[in-house]
Amino acid sequence: MQAAESAAAARVVLHVTELITVLVDWINITLLMSVGVTLLQLLCEMLSLTADVTVQLSAVECLLAVTGRKVVLLT
Repeated sequence: MQAAESAAAARVVLHVTELITVLVDWINITLLMSVGVTLLQLLCEMLSLTADVTVQLSAVECLLAVTGRKVVLLT
Protein backbone atom coordinates (compact mmCIF):
# COMPACT_ATOMS: atom_id res chain seq x y z
CA MET A 1 0.00 0.00 0.00
CA GLN A 2 2.85 2.39 0.78
CA ALA A 3 4.30 1.99 -2.73
CA ALA A 4 0.95 2.97 -4.27
CA GLU A 5 0.74 6.02 -2.02
CA SER A 6 4.30 7.02 -2.93
CA ALA A 7 3.54 6.68 -6.63
CA ALA A 8 0.40 8.78 -6.26
CA ALA A 9 2.32 11.46 -4.33
CA ALA A 10 5.03 11.52 -7.02
CA ARG A 11 2.37 12.02 -9.73
CA VAL A 12 0.89 14.94 -7.79
CA VAL A 13 4.32 16.52 -7.38
CA LEU A 14 5.00 16.12 -11.10
CA HIS A 15 1.73 17.76 -12.07
CA VAL A 16 2.21 20.66 -9.66
CA THR A 17 5.76 21.40 -10.78
CA GLU A 18 4.72 21.16 -14.44
CA LEU A 19 1.88 23.59 -13.77
CA ILE A 20 4.16 26.07 -12.00
CA THR A 21 6.68 25.77 -14.85
CA VAL A 22 4.02 26.62 -17.42
CA LEU A 23 2.46 29.45 -15.41
CA VAL A 24 5.63 31.11 -14.12
CA ASP A 25 5.61 33.69 -16.93
CA TRP A 26 2.06 34.69 -16.04
CA ILE A 27 2.60 35.06 -12.30
CA ASN A 28 3.20 38.60 -11.06
CA ILE A 29 6.90 38.94 -10.23
CA THR A 30 6.08 40.59 -6.88
CA LEU A 31 3.95 37.63 -5.87
CA LEU A 32 6.51 35.19 -7.16
CA MET A 33 9.29 36.78 -5.13
CA SER A 34 7.19 37.08 -1.97
CA VAL A 35 6.63 33.33 -1.98
CA GLY A 36 9.55 32.65 -4.27
CA VAL A 37 12.05 31.94 -1.53
CA THR A 38 9.85 29.19 -0.17
CA LEU A 39 9.19 27.90 -3.68
CA LEU A 40 12.89 27.85 -4.52
CA GLN A 41 13.71 26.13 -1.23
CA LEU A 42 11.08 23.45 -1.85
CA LEU A 43 12.32 22.84 -5.37
CA CYS A 44 15.91 22.51 -4.16
CA GLU A 45 14.82 20.10 -1.44
CA MET A 46 13.03 18.05 -4.08
CA LEU A 47 16.39 17.59 -5.79
CA SER A 48 18.10 16.21 -2.72
CA LEU A 49 15.32 14.39 -0.89
CA THR A 50 13.94 12.22 -3.66
CA ALA A 51 15.54 9.38 -5.56
CA ASP A 52 12.96 9.63 -8.35
CA VAL A 53 14.75 11.02 -11.40
CA THR A 54 11.48 12.10 -13.00
CA VAL A 55 10.62 14.26 -9.98
CA GLN A 56 14.14 15.68 -9.94
CA LEU A 57 13.96 16.62 -13.64
CA SER A 58 10.60 18.27 -13.13
CA ALA A 59 12.01 20.27 -10.21
CA VAL A 60 15.01 21.34 -12.31
CA GLU A 61 12.77 22.49 -15.16
CA CYS A 62 10.68 24.49 -12.73
CA LEU A 63 13.78 26.03 -11.13
CA LEU A 64 15.08 27.02 -14.55
CA ALA A 65 11.75 28.62 -15.44
CA VAL A 66 11.66 30.62 -12.21
CA THR A 67 15.31 31.69 -12.12
CA GLY A 68 15.53 32.31 -15.85
CA ARG A 69 12.52 34.57 -15.95
CA LYS A 70 13.23 37.87 -17.61
CA VAL A 71 11.65 40.92 -16.05
CA VAL A 72 10.90 44.04 -18.05
CA LEU A 73 10.71 47.16 -15.91
CA LEU A 74 8.43 49.85 -17.20
CA THR A 75 9.86 53.31 -16.73
